[in-house]
Amino acid sequence: MPEIKEIARRSIPQPLWTMLRLARVWSSVHFYRERKVTHVYGGFPLSVWLTDPLAQGMV
Repeated sequence: MPEIKEIARRSIPQPLWTMLRLARVWSSVHFYRERKVTHVYGGFPLSVWLTDPLAQGMV
């Protein structure tokens, strides 16, 4: 799959590639369903609200 992405990146003009990349980030942030995640560290629970994919580390 990385080869296809590289071929597309080289084939598409840079401004259009940038717009597509920004649209992908915008849509992933816009349509992300926030959720509460709880983990236990050192015997203590830690709860965090993930409100966008950037907080989750997806983008």
